[in-house]
Amino acid sequence: MKGFFLQKTIFRIRQWATRLVYSNRVCKGLYKTWSAFHAKRRAVGRAFSGNTTDSPYTGSQELRAFTRYQTEFSNLPGWFLPQAQVAWDCFLAFQGQQDIHGNMLEIGVWKGKSAALSTLHARANESCIYVDRLVLSEFKETIGLIRQSNHLFLEVASESLPAMPQVMQRGATFRWIHIDGEHSGEAVWRDLAVADELLSDKGILCIDDFPSCAYPQVNFAVVEFLDQHPHLTMIACGHNKGYICRAEIAPLYLVFIKDELHRQMKARGVDVTIWKSGRPADRNCFGITDRVELFDYRGPDWAPGKIEI
Repeated sequence: MKGFFLQKTIFRIRQWATRLVYSNRVCKGLYKTWSAFHAKRRAVGRAFSGNTTDSPYTGSQELRAFTRYQTEFSNLPGWFLPQAQVAWDCFLAFQGQQDIHGNMLEIGVWKGKSAALSTLHARANESCIYVDRLVLSEFKETIGLIRQSNHLFLEVASESLPAMPQVMQRGATFRWIHIDGEHSGEAVWRDLAVADELLSDKGILCIDDFPSCAYPQVNFAVVEFLDQHPHLTMIACGHNKGYICRAEIAPLYLVFIKDELHRQMKARGVDVTIWKSGRPADRNCFGITDRVELFDYRGPDWAPGKIEI
């Protein structure tokens, strides 16, 4: 019980501090100044250590982006589980193998722990757009280590996106969209509506904190949105991330998950169990969890060895 009250108190303090920074011009300025100082300190540290932006890759061609991510960016502050990092890299690498092109959009970036990984997979001709109420110097510095051009930083609330031509006029050209902004049900619904307009025919929309017991309103908003927009479907969820695509392209990703995802994740150092616990007519969505017994894949309770898509 004491632990519960301590967690609740810490959460309220963090919530109050975040609102103070976003709403108070002086606090916002001080925080951005501290961010700029910290970015400069990191740059000096890299210079003295001999670590430059041209760090060599190691490993196979397939794992180059992930190897660099683990070496340079995986220790950034943020909430991006190692298993989710691996799943992201697998899906992004698969898009590359399938020659799926498109821009990248991140709603909610903070210091770039997840944005760095998607940016590492972006081709030179693909734009990366980053949206946050507070775009920190540390984040810009992180992105600058990966690419010097074809990115756009928007210091706005995501609710402003529908009125921003520099985003909306690009149309459905985004192959990777990550929603990690305000975690109210209303905001998630609004961000999903924008993402629906921008997601390409073969793209993936990733939603943060799904499924989550800490943010049940996110769960409800996502499920209700998908129920009312059947042209979108969730293909997988796990480790606080849900993966959505257009229904027409879902078979391509489902086959990849069924035949390759476990092997690909294990090659990146994470051993999981991938679940297909229902029939195809029952949502047709995979679940990804920490390893359970000897199962690489686990089917329904009545047929654990049967994976149907």
